[in-house]
Amino acid sequence: FTNAILDGLNIWGTEKHAAIRKLIGHISGPFIVPLIDRLGDEEDMGMRQYLMSVLLEIGAPAKQELIRRLHDPRWYFVRNIIILLRRFDDPAVMQPMKRLIGHKHPKIHFEAMKTYLHFKDPKADLYLIREMQSDDLVRRKNAALLASNSSSPAVHQELINILVEGRADPDYELRSIALKSLADIGDPNFLPSLKNVLETRNLFRPGQHREFKVNLLRSMLKYPADAAHDFLTELAEQPRGDLADPARQVLRRLPKRSDA
Repeated sequence: FTNAILDGLNIWGTEKHAAIRKLIGHISGPFIVPLIDRLGDEEDMGMRQYLMSVLLEIGAPAKQELIRRLHDPRWYFVRNIIILLRRFDDPAVMQPMKRLIGHKHPKIHFEAMKTYLHFKDPKADLYLIREMQSDDLVRRKNAALLASNSSSPAVHQELINILVEGRADPDYELRSIALKSLADIGDPNFLPSLKNVLETRNLFRPGQHREFKVNLLRSMLKYPADAAHDFLTELAEQPRGDLADPARQVLRRLPKRSDA
């Protein structure tokens, strides 16, 4: 019966999805395992989102079965389960997350880290710092991306260190992610450190390094306007500075100062 109803999702089309959702909601229990099985096999993203939303509506019984499926060998299935468990917004799901930190597949590890941050687990910031200091560039990039969700000054300093040091980042991908995360946080206390970044050089990739600096200037659009004005004006007024013109361009895009 349950499989016949779920087969109807494809046979009867999207216009019947709401009715099927309502029916599943009334019966719930017998549908949990078939729904999760289909989530693991479904190739269509839209259908996966539908299945996940139905499981979320079923609630606690579905959550327990999803936790049991975290042992599945398919990384993409486990990733979707972690995303769904996070949507339940229940800190109890943190217990099974512990063994997924450091998972061999970076996307599972990434979602587990994201869950730690979502629930503001005290270990989350320590994990982020450790990841940003690792030798694995993929893990460093993922951690720098997630760091925008942290309020820890130590995490923010590690993002700044990435910009200053540029370690093992020949294509500037890691630095670009760190720059965006800092801008998303938008703390004006970062600006003195960012000014120091503008004074760095790269003798091997001068053009790419200058473009990175220009992007740093453009990121000022996300900082408080008054602090960004002061930061950019100092550069714009340098008669021979090679960043004066880009600084003036960004200045024109900023909102007016509050004391103007």
